Amino acid sequence: MLVACALVAGAMTLRAQSLPPRPELDRGADPNDWSAYFDFGVKKLKTRPTEAEAAFIWASQLAPDRAEPLFARWVAFHRRDYKRWVDYLRDDAKTLDDRAVQQADSVRALAFVRNPFVYEGLEIILYDQLPGYWGTDEFTKGWLAYAALDFPHAADFFARAIAHQPDRMWGVHMLRATAFVQMHRLDSAMTEVEAMRAAVEQYNAARTRAYESKEMLDYAIGLLCAARGRTADAEDAMRNALTENLAFAPGHFALGDFELKQGHVDSALTEYAQAVQLDSTDAVLLAHQGTALLHAGRAAESVAALRRATQLAPYYAAPWFTLGQALEATGDRAQAARAYATFVARAPRSDVLLGPARAKVAQAGSQ
Repeated sequence: MLVACALVAGAMTLRAQSLPPRPELDRGADPNDWSAYFDFGVKKLKTRPTEAEAAFIWASQLAPDRAEPLFARWVAFHRRDYKRWVDYLRDDAKTLDDRAVQQADSVRALAFVRNPFVYEGLEIILYDQLPGYWGTDEFTKGWLAYAALDFPHAADFFARAIAHQPDRMWGVHMLRATAFVQMHRLDSAMTEVEAMRAAVEQYNAARTRAYESKEMLDYAIGLLCAARGRTADAEDAMRNALTENLAFAPGHFALGDFELKQGHVDSALTEYAQAVQLDSTDAVLLAHQGTALLHAGRAAESVAALRRATQLAPYYAAPWFTLGQALEATGDRAQAARAYATFVARAPRSDVLLGPARAKVAQAGSQ
């Protein structure tokens, strides 16, 4: 489950040259809006999984910071091949060693890094194609309610499942936490994640040769604390995650974000630098680092980080605007105008920065 998630560097996003053709959206849909492709993919998932996967890939290209299209990519990948999915469930060694399967798993893992509470209900489509019928146990009832977006009932059924078999069902705490997040009940979600963490500690104490690392749980706790405005607690949780695993790049990334929001630019840059050293392929991380470098007055270094971000995720609009600002700060107005123009071409219609970017492009054209 969540505890076992590991980020596999280098397989997080598809490079531009290997992208599938863009799906043709309905008339009036915004071709730069990730959610338009996500919704398109959900509609196609059961009947045309290859088209759905292409849509989810494009959604994740436009918004690599979002968890939903990443998780959906994993579902669509397995929906394409029924036999492979069955073998995957059986822990078939050949299937698990397959490079494509491992890359799909790394995309799923990244989804949980982007959001440990990402909605997992689309996975029911994979199980629904299997022969047999749904059980009537409390966990299954909870899962079906969760997939149907009935989060109150899902949380109740999950609680009963845990109560009936606490030694076997402790992993369900995380699903229950996700249901509470969907209901915006963050205090209840925190209680569930902490219960999950306590269960893992108990598991570790009972075994001498096996150890379940808790960095993803501490990471989830940190993000919940941050969402509730408890910044100091959030930082403590992220440091606990790094105590579990100092090479956990998302922990350094999150600490960098916390520090930057508080105006502690130097501390933020230290954390971002450590994260980039551990994983130099994350365009979202590089975009945040570039922003911090610009705030620190280090425009040339900001340009370098943002250039790398735009190379890794060329359809991700946000770094192009910041790149324009950084290039302006270096005095390179011509390249800045090109960056702003690229932002205008890539940004969704709802982006509040479109107006300022268009003004910059127009200003450059009049000079």
